[in-house]
Amino acid sequence: MLKMDDKVEYEGAITTCLGDEFKFMGIGPVVVELEGFERWVNVKLPKIIIKLEILNSIPVLDYDNDRDDLYTVTCIDNNENREKIMHLGYKDEDVDRFVAEEGSIEMTHFAWKVANYAQLGDSFNG
Repeated sequence: MLKMDDKVEYEGAITTCLGDEFKFMGIGPVVVELEGFERWVNVKLPKIIIKLEILNSIPVLDYDNDRDDLYTVTCIDNNENREKIMHLGYKDEDVDRFVAEEGSIEMTHFAWKVANYAQLGDSFNG
């Protein structure tokens, strides 16, 4: 079931559901309204984007871990990676808070948030 704010892929674009899916006129096909599209869309057509898929599509620049714990993961700070992070539900200002060094983003906080282990802004101590 598609819900408001779900990220979906439709016609090659990643977009957002503007509301929950519903039956057209109460009896017709189940449809949803998508950001950037003027018409309702049959819910069978969009592909639901899983946040973990988005996170895993960001190339890793560097990381530090041992067998059991992830300490840090960084990626290049560029428009493409920022856009992917924003598709996870963050704003540009959120990303700015985690710029690790010039040209890199500390991804550990986003990774743990997607995995439901920590809240944005919580420190990660291993």
